[in-house]
Amino acid sequence: MGDRAVLATKAGGHLAGFTVGDTVEIVENPHDLDPEHYRVKNAGGTLGYVAKNGGLKAIEPTKPERLKVGEYAKVVGTSGNGPSVKIGDINEIITDDDGVMPFRGKRIGDGNLQWFYEKSLVRATDEEVAAARRYKVGDYVQVTKPGGFHNYKIGEFVQVTEMYGSGSGAFKGLRSSNATIGNWLLPKQVIPATEAQFTMSTPKPTFNVGDTVKLTVAAGKTPRFNWGSVKNGDVGTVRYVRPDKVVVNFPSQSSWNADPTELTKVSAEEAQPKPDPRSQFAKGDKVRLIAKADRLNGYEVGKIYEVSEPLADSDRVAIKGGSVPNGYAKADQLEKVTEADVKAAAAEAKWAKIGRKVGEYKVGDIVRFKKYSGVNGLNEHDGVIVEIDDLGGMNPHLAKPTFVKTGYNTYTHPDHFELVTPVEARFDR
Repeated sequence: MGDRAVLATKAGGHLAGFTVGDTVEIVENPHDLDPEHYRVKNAGGTLGYVAKNGGLKAIEPTKPERLKVGEYAKVVGTSGNGPSVKIGDINEIITDDDGVMPFRGKRIGDGNLQWFYEKSLVRATDEEVAAARRYKVGDYVQVTKPGGFHNYKIGEFVQVTEMYGSGSGAFKGLRSSNATIGNWLLPKQVIPATEAQFTMSTPKPTFNVGDTVKLTVAAGKTPRFNWGSVKNGDVGTVRYVRPDKVVVNFPSQSSWNADPTELTKVSAEEAQPKPDPRSQFAKGDKVRLIAKADRLNGYEVGKIYEVSEPLADSDRVAIKGGSVPNGYAKADQLEKVTEADVKAAAAEAKWAKIGRKVGEYKVGDIVRFKKYSGVNGLNEHDGVIVEIDDLGGMNPHLAKPTFVKTGYNTYTHPDHFELVTPVEARFDR
């Protein structure tokens, strides 16, 4: 009972109110009191009796509409396919050549391509397609279904920011409505969306004529109305506010059209131009090069040079003293040094020429003694040239010339003598 059939003939039946061709429902099979007939009911609810033999014919099953290129299909048979094809796979139909195996499908998730017999596929539902999708960070989706513990609004646009890992395809995303990250979503709870839809659904900041604004286009993006003569970070004043754009006067271009999302309000203090970092330098300043980039051939990191022009061009300081006449450094590649730094660097370079560190003496070095207030056997002979003959004590010992008659010792701190000739350069050795 409950089966449906088509009335083929009224002969041998009791069918007042019925018409041949009617679709009827069998309510008793066979009728208890009349085993030669079915008791049937038509669409209007009228009851009748139809001959069991020949009175009804089966309803031909409706043949499903043939799949079309661009539609999605579910695999229900794997005949003729390799082991990579699984029952339940969802494929996008990309080719129909009307051949024996007419459909070529691209599997959702990994893009695997396979040919299928028509009998191996059925049209997939929207839910099956959604569940099969795999999204990646940066994709845009629209939330269409509740479920689980997700806290997104139905209809909300989301940009994927984090994947749960392999398996479920779950992900978190940035809400367009309030720029916050929600919790986990499943692919079956969303449909694909576009960046434009996400952007259009993002609340636009409110501006008023006269507001001071900074151009803050996202890194790597081009402004909606292109750059014109402006650049990111430029500060201007709102001239007009239109329903779909804000018109701004920038120093480099008046009446520049902006999408509201490309602008950020700034205070009067923030709007003040930042001082040029090169203004800390003056012509003749001594500076140390602390980092190297282009336009500095012939100049070495760590060495001291002289500023020849603080405002050489749009963002460089000209320096001299390298192996080429001028180098051009940005302000953050330089540090100012004191006169003491300059002297120390000069001394370091001087000692380096003889292969020594500053103040590194050797036995046999010839030095000039400098008189000082302490006790020293050479104090009566300021400027005398002597030889270092011992380095075994706390201070170097200076050889006492024969004409020096005092009994005081000549152990001398290096502050009180200076190198005249290193032992390696003496011709008497």
